[in-house]
Amino acid sequence: MVGAGVRPPAEGAVPLVLLGSDCPVRAMALGALARGGRAHEVRLTCSGSQAAVAAVRAGWGVGCLNASAVPPDLVNLAQQDARRWRSPGRLSFYGLSRPGFQRLLGALAAWAKAA
Repeated sequence: MVGAGVRPPAEGAVPLVLLGSDCPVRAMALGALARGGRAHEVRLTCSGSQAAVAAVRAGWGVGCLNASAVPPDLVNLAQQDARRWRSPGRLSFYGLSRPGFQRLLGALAAWAKAA
């Protein structure tokens, strides 16, 4: 994702705004860039998705977040130019809960599918 009107460099290192090193979305983004042979530079590491969104809006670089965390004013590069910017993939979440929480878990799953 990038801010509206921001054009990532066509060549050279892509400046990245990512979440912390333990984030699976970060690992997926870096893996996708490596598979594509794309040079990159982690310009900013953020502790949360809202900080990453603010940094991307400010033009610090290209970000990668789960789809539900990307606001509509940011541009999804994989949808805009799929040949140059491939999707890093899908990340699945599984919910385990006590029997009393099954209804809540079902509601959460329905919400996630709708997002």
